[in-house]
Amino acid sequence: MTTPLQDPAPNVALPSGMTVFERGWLSANCVLFADDNGATLIDSGYFAHAEQTLALVRHALERHATARLRRVINTHLHSDHCGGNALLARDLRCEIVIPEGNSYGVRNWDQRFLSFEATGQHCDRFDFTDTVTPGDVLTLGGREWEALAAPGHDVDSVMFHCEDEGILISGDAIWEDGCGAMFPTANPKTLAEDFGAAFETLELVESLDARVIVPGHGRPFTDAEGALDRARSRLRRLSADPSRNGRHVVKVLLKYRLLDDRRMSIDTVHAMFRDVPAIVHANRDIGLPPRVLADRTIDDLVRVGAARREGAWLLDC
Repeated sequence: MTTPLQDPAPNVALPSGMTVFERGWLSANCVLFADDNGATLIDSGYFAHAEQTLALVRHALERHATARLRRVINTHLHSDHCGGNALLARDLRCEIVIPEGNSYGVRNWDQRFLSFEATGQHCDRFDFTDTVTPGDVLTLGGREWEALAAPGHDVDSVMFHCEDEGILISGDAIWEDGCGAMFPTANPKTLAEDFGAAFETLELVESLDARVIVPGHGRPFTDAEGALDRARSRLRRLSADPSRNGRHVVKVLLKYRLLDDRRMSIDTVHAMFRDVPAIVHANRDIGLPPRVLADRTIDDLVRVGAARREGAWLLDC
């Protein structure tokens, strides 16, 4: 499956040598910087779209007359942001740079430490050559970008800010209409900590007074104030009611799986709600039998037009 590329928001001016690939919700956006020393790609999409990511990168390198892709840098290691790492490293022989906090998980390919097993998602194994730590200053496209800590949606997330250009690459810390989900873990206390961290990250975003925000999903945008209001409103609603957040999380995970598989048997959905750790943890705050929660979540997606049911099958819409 491929995903269409769309134009950025009106009046969004990006510096020369910076290209944003807007993807769908299965694959995160990618940002390519052309550089005399070799291009840099921020995030690489989902593994199912790895060939598409490779084609986009090759086309952009040709357009910018850049000889090679030097490195991929990930904002965080959710599967929709790093799923193309393995193919790009193999075919283009580029470096892979990950947030420092993920180094143990990738070095040992511990899918419990990483997010893939917990969310029931996929990612081809890759190695890394370097790490990025908040406070690091990177040269991307001939300009200086500072790595900033962005915990909340993922504890090890980073954003990249170019003060001279007034541009923020925010990953999933903030989108034009919200932010990334807060996933419950085996430790119930972690959820409250993650919500607190997410609010602090939004305060950091506000302090930057960015002219343009390039999010992990959706088009680049200029109305940071409106986006911050919407993200805070969502976080307040969900943090005030853990069961509501849990229902949101299970809908997100089922919809994401549908985007990947396109169709699932109802039996597979029932098994997913019984076996996927993030769903099990979310149901701790909901308190329904897994099969009942699965059926209610299916009904919710069908009701809003995000899926349709045909007999014993659930199909993506």
